[in-house]
Amino acid sequence: MHRNCGKLKWFKKNTYLCNLNLVKKYLNPKNDVAFKRIFGIKKNKRILISMLNAVLKNQLHKPIKNIEFLSPIQPPEVVGSKKVLLDVLCQDKDGCKYIIEMQIGHADGFEERGAILCG
Repeated sequence: MHRNCGKLKWFKKNTYLCNLNLVKKYLNPKNDVAFKRIFGIKKNKRILISMLNAVLKNQLHKPIKNIEFLSPIQPPEVVGSKKVLLDVLCQDKDGCKYIIEMQIGHADGFEERGAILCG
């Protein structure tokens, strides 16, 4: 019925039975890789739009209908500085840019970094 593929088991009709610890670790949207996979790819654009509309509903003049993904890698403002790697960067059809970052704990300088990025 199934063959063992390491920690995954293959069943008829392409059903996977995963090790629960792997699922918790890698499918948790608080995990940086999972967050980017859920919200940062074109195929999941509708999920990101829905999340932005829900979180920003009191700040938006009208709901976001469409977005375009931009490069999350931002060049340094000052020569010799480090480049900035964002979780997700996108803009709507009106040109409004959205920086989406997963932050589960306090990070020194996070507010200053956000202010600089928002220019």
